[in-house]
Amino acid sequence: MTGFKKYVAVHVRHYSDGRCCPTVIQVDGVAYIIEKITEIRKVDAQRNLGAEERFSVMIRGQERPLFREDQRWFVVPGARIVRGDLGGKSA
Repeated sequence: MTGFKKYVAVHVRHYSDGRCCPTVIQVDGVAYIIEKITEIRKVDAQRNLGAEERFSVMIRGQERPLFREDQRWFVVPGARIVRGDLGGKSA
């Protein structure tokens, strides 16, 4: 993966079983509703800018990657979903 991290604010719904579900992402003060989560994948932190999980999310009809690193969330500007690009296992 190339690019750089852009940390973003994310509204997250937490469930009693420990799952978390991002619902809204804020980038440069603009809120974007996450319409759907298409995949949650554990990823290799060394290969993926320190991320532990990648959420493939639908925003405005386009699938985008959203990464979770500990308690912080980030995007990689211009990144697109490429199936199988990150390794790891589906959650």
